[in-house]
Amino acid sequence: MSTDLTSSTVAPRDLITTAIATRSTDPRFYGALNVLPNPDPILRRLGRAPDVYDAIAHDAHVIGDLRSIRAGLLGYEHRVVPGGDSRADRRAAELCQAYMQQAPAPGVRWPDRIWSLALAVFQGTAAHEVEWQRFGDVILPAALRDVPMRRIAIGTDDALRLLTREQPLTGADPGAYRLLVTRHMPTYDNPYGLAVFSGCFWPYTFKHAGFKYFAKFCQKYGIPWAIGRYPEGTSDTLVQELAQQLAAMVEDGVAAIPGDGRVELLETKSTGEPIQLQMIHTCNAEMSKAVTSQTLASELQRGSGSRAAAETHAARQQAVAVADRDLVADSMSELFAWITTINVRGANPPRFEFYEEHEA
Repeated sequence: MSTDLTSSTVAPRDLITTAIATRSTDPRFYGALNVLPNPDPILRRLGRAPDVYDAIAHDAHVIGDLRSIRAGLLGYEHRVVPGGDSRADRRAAELCQAYMQQAPAPGVRWPDRIWSLALAVFQGTAAHEVEWQRFGDVILPAALRDVPMRRIAIGTDDALRLLTREQPLTGADPGAYRLLVTRHMPTYDNPYGLAVFSGCFWPYTFKHAGFKYFAKFCQKYGIPWAIGRYPEGTSDTLVQELAQQLAAMVEDGVAAIPGDGRVELLETKSTGEPIQLQMIHTCNAEMSKAVTSQTLASELQRGSGSRAAAETHAARQQAVAVADRDLVADSMSELFAWITTINVRGANPPRFEFYEEHEA
């Protein structure tokens, strides 16, 4: 027997109540907390700052993927789209357009700042401080400064907090229109956003551990073994001298061997890819899958070179790229809304939009 939900009647005034599904009513939430800890599993278990993600970003394979993503993002033009046709709407768009003609901060270009906004995808959160200044009869951002992720905290009321020397644990209220925060896939349990680099940690760790053993493998099996034979009854002193001569032979290519001794070079032969190299390739593929959502462009797997696979990978990467651009555009549009609210009351704020040259 189904229940007709439309048959229940609720007075409109009864709907105006306070929220009931808050952290203060959550039975699993520790009420003594003032600031929410970052639930990122990597940062929480290691007890380390986001410098873990900096190390991952400096991996040669990850850098290659990041440069490709950055090139794709900055390959698009951007423009200011007015929020309406009224005079106030056009005035707000003109102010934002004039702001975009200036550098975002001393010594910083707009491509650099756009990329720092996009880093929210990889580290979960990207924060920027807006430094306001009066220019004639308007107030515009004089600088849009990058704020390290370690300085940002979120209170139990979901309000942003800035960790300072005076308040290193609970943080200070930054005030309105001061912190522009970009978050990637935030949720109730993880308001700091989902960091893509978190999924790269274990492949990164195993890969760099595998390089150690792969280097030993190459040293052990990549160089021919020099085997010296000596007659029975040779003294230990002569045996040790022969071993030293063979060791020098590996480095120098020459050795002085007694006349009754004999030297052989034994070359080792192995078939197939070494297991250590397979592990490195697997780790690279896992990191590419997390960073770019595909592996075909960076790690070609056996049997994945078909046209259908290539088109599938390209479509997936394109969809992810669109979502990443929208994340940056939403943050810039929020900044435009602040400029509009402060300077042109009642106007519809303009939007920040990416576009390709041939689509203009």
